[in-house]
Amino acid sequence: MTKVTAIIAGGGSATRMNGINKLTYPINKVNGFTVLESAVFPFVINENIDSIILTYSSITYDEAKRLQEKYDKITLVQGGYTRTGTIQNALKYASGDIVLIHDGARPYLSNSLINKIIKSTIKNDSAIPYTDSTDSLYNIATGEYVNRSNIKKVQTPQGFRLDLLIKAMQNDTNGATDEGHIFNKYIKPINLVEGEETNIKITTQDDLDKRHFVGVGYDVHKLVKNRKLILGGVEIDHYLGLLGHSDADVLTHAIMDSLLGAAGLRDIGYYFPDTDDKYLGISSITLLEKVRDMLKENGFEIVNINSEIMAEKPKLKAIIPDMIKVLSSALQIDSSKISVSCTTTEKLGIIGNEQGIATYSVCSLQKI
Repeated sequence: MTKVTAIIAGGGSATRMNGINKLTYPINKVNGFTVLESAVFPFVINENIDSIILTYSSITYDEAKRLQEKYDKITLVQGGYTRTGTIQNALKYASGDIVLIHDGARPYLSNSLINKIIKSTIKNDSAIPYTDSTDSLYNIATGEYVNRSNIKKVQTPQGFRLDLLIKAMQNDTNGATDEGHIFNKYIKPINLVEGEETNIKITTQDDLDKRHFVGVGYDVHKLVKNRKLILGGVEIDHYLGLLGHSDADVLTHAIMDSLLGAAGLRDIGYYFPDTDDKYLGISSITLLEKVRDMLKENGFEIVNINSEIMAEKPKLKAIIPDMIKVLSSALQIDSSKISVSCTTTEKLGIIGNEQGIATYSVCSLQKI
């Protein structure tokens, strides 16, 4: 079984933030997550990640220590004077087959992108996420416009075969902007995979002030006999169903929590408590419609939703279009704004043993 270590670069001086320590900035109003915790959390809950190495500087040590005490997977390593020096320090403590390196200033990472990077790295020795450049590009040195179709904007997490990255980092790394740069120069051409537009890096004060708001939702329910299996409002033929006070639609629950979180509201347990009989057996799609109305009342509209279902069985790929149709209808948005994917946990944990189904959801809202 492939063993994966994640390294989170959690140092930095925040020189472009007008005195604000961006990594310790409380970016999520609901759960109080800082930028750094929001960047770390997707790796904490991902069952494919075996360990996390969190690097720190003098100005982020207290926050890094707090996260280490909160989450069992984390090991702290002091950063160096440069980005590459920091990663070289962390690699001394890395183990296993694959290493993923992520910027601590990227708080909007999805679980599906983590899994995509892991799978592609296993196959290709590296996996570097990218997005296309939509702006015109001008080279002031040559006085010419650059063909933007040949330009890709590189993101993290970047995945590498651990032994090959260690070998690459033993070379002169001066001038390298990231680990993919070094791997590409000293080992072999990097393998590019499509990233996500929402996976932005907080660099300036404007990034914190953007009128886009991102929320994260996670939910898990137990699989039992004599219950219907409903996901995304679609009833699925299966011998086990999800246990819960409502219809236990774990996909819809995660989406609702991500939407509420992005809007700075409370979670679904607060608005629809399982101690209230009026929600007993209720359709989660009905609750999703209520959340939709709450967003409108608070002046938000949905930009996009990205969700991943973690289930060993049943196979869900063929049913995803039906889920998206129901969800988009309930939210009154175009289906192109909703992405649903599914994965297994390779028979590991409660998901792999078919004891439950979990879902992770990330959404982006904007003020109307």
